[in-house]
Amino acid sequence: MFYITFGGQVSQEDCPAPLSPAHEKMSSSSEAVDTFTFRYPLAEVHTTSEQYSLILDILNKLLLYKEPRRKEATEQHARMNFTLQLTSVSDIRKPVLALQNRLRQTLKRLKALENDLYIELKSGTDSTLQMRDTIEKELGQTKDALSQGSLELRAMIRAFKEKRFEMSPSHARTDRDVSPMAPEPVRRIEVWLDDAQWSLMQDDGQLKISTIQLTNFSYNRVTFNDDSGEHRLELGSFRVKNCIPNVQSIFQEVLSPYDPASRRLRVDKNVSLRIFCRDRPRVAGISVTEHLEINVVPLAVRLTEKLYQTIQAFFLPKAETEAKDTAEPDHSHVFGYQ
Repeated sequence: MFYITFGGQVSQEDCPAPLSPAHEKMSSSSEAVDTFTFRYPLAEVHTTSEQYSLILDILNKLLLYKEPRRKEATEQHARMNFTLQLTSVSDIRKPVLALQNRLRQTLKRLKALENDLYIELKSGTDSTLQMRDTIEKELGQTKDALSQGSLELRAMIRAFKEKRFEMSPSHARTDRDVSPMAPEPVRRIEVWLDDAQWSLMQDDGQLKISTIQLTNFSYNRVTFNDDSGEHRLELGSFRVKNCIPNVQSIFQEVLSPYDPASRRLRVDKNVSLRIFCRDRPRVAGISVTEHLEINVVPLAVRLTEKLYQTIQAFFLPKAETEAKDTAEPDHSHVFGYQ
């Protein structure tokens, strides 16, 4: 071990002790994860129904976007692992080499078709129109075959590496409960809000419908490489107030934790709502929830019909429009109608 300094002589005793081998191994094995973190101490948001729909589309199509081919690659990998369960490492080499040679021939054929298509397009005669269509059709089929073969080769090589890792005596497992190929996180989303207030505005953007106050809000989502994931949501305290103008109601506080002053009932001083969900890899394209846990304190709900209809029109404007269109027309205002 060597120490580099730009000052005077440094003795060996003044230098910090080196890291232990276990710590070095743990630090080197950790990999970077694609993480999105949003933390804000105080947030105040005012949105109309159209702005809410726009923000929801951005979250679903940008922040929570998942690659379309990830699902197909995961299913291909699981299928390949099941196929090669009773196959030795030496027997996997032959199909891998055969598939690589087949992909090389397919790529060579693809380049030849692209060259033929370029020559046909350069000629520019009508007599070669049928030949051009035939080449384009075969070109598309060759590209599809090359893409499917690449996915199969990637899954086969990955299964081969895992099989060789399991058969290696230097990486034998010492704990039965710990798998050497355990799922690893590939993406993490974290949202932290110390104090937030969301005001639901009417279409004009001037009058409020309701206000939602949140404290100590946190949401964590972890996606693993086998298409599984975990969700955790915690909320310290919340209040929902009725702010519809020109409406006389004794229920100004719509939703809040039930905490009567006479009984001093406090279920949990830190968390009012906790939701935990664990998703398993998809089976035939169907989502499977392995574990769902919801912990919530007793609630006090004071909801009026006017506020319910207004909030429903805010969050589901399309459903409200369809309900109005399918409703029977009212002809009582038409002249001469009885």
